[in-house]
Amino acid sequence: IELEPRLFRRTVVDVHFGFCRANARTERESGSRVSQFLVAGYPLDQAFSSARRLGQELRARLRRRGVRFVVCYLDENEGHHRKAMGGRERIRQDYRFLCSKLEADPELGLLLKPKRPSTLAARLGPVWADVERLIHLGRCIALQWEILDDAFLPCAAAAGADVAINLLYGATAGLESWLAGTPTLLLAAHGADPGLFARLPAGSVLFDSWPRLWDAVEHLRSHPKDRSVGNWGSVMEDLVELRDGQASERIGRYVAWLREELLAGHPAPTALRRAAARYEETWGRGLLLTLDDEGSGETWTKPTLVESQ
Repeated sequence: IELEPRLFRRTVVDVHFGFCRANARTERESGSRVSQFLVAGYPLDQAFSSARRLGQELRARLRRRGVRFVVCYLDENEGHHRKAMGGRERIRQDYRFLCSKLEADPELGLLLKPKRPSTLAARLGPVWADVERLIHLGRCIALQWEILDDAFLPCAAAAGADVAINLLYGATAGLESWLAGTPTLLLAAHGADPGLFARLPAGSVLFDSWPRLWDAVEHLRSHPKDRSVGNWGSVMEDLVELRDGQASERIGRYVAWLREELLAGHPAPTALRRAAARYEETWGRGLLLTLDDEGSGETWTKPTLVESQ
């Protein structure tokens, strides 16, 4: 999730697919120049149904070990920006906190989807022994394969949990979890900018410490039908539009159309223009934006959707 402009994001490309129009604003403010910014939605949303099936299987495995409430934790490694992410000590503190909660509560289970599973044991150091013990007890499951398919996306772990937890800095995994239907909480450690999440009610999604976040976890445990905690709904239009499970089809169709136009001998500008026209004809007006030096072509009106063929 891009919540604020960043210099390192600046890019110059012909075509950029984005989750929503708000992404285009961020790109423009970052200095990007994009001939065609196409609103496509979340590109992995077609995986949610199969991820839910795997999530049910994971939950069933934990329940056979006496677990009654499942937490999913989606770490962010220690990140490329280690000062902002807190470094290796921060990730050890995070896992240490979660292990302590499981040690104290035999009805609590944990699903882990590490961002860098192959290095997790080394990064956790002495804390890994605590995680490994819980795995051997059957109360913790770590999805440690590094295969990009619907079985191992963050939503697969989140779909097996009652609540998902992610870090604010790099919260796309949290976004995916919420889109897949799991209440999702964010930890804003080390002074991370809350961005649009500051618009959400206090104590609902964003927390500045593990103890405060865990109070929300316990609230969900006691009030499982409460939809006010872990609910991103009121800011979703600024995160993902077109939440219909067809984002990858939109992207694939555009690429195929562009290829057809180029193979037909049209020069690149014409091919781009014709492919984009077909995109809007199929998926809705207002989905095409242009980010250039003058900002010409920017359109922020809500798109009028048309039924796909």
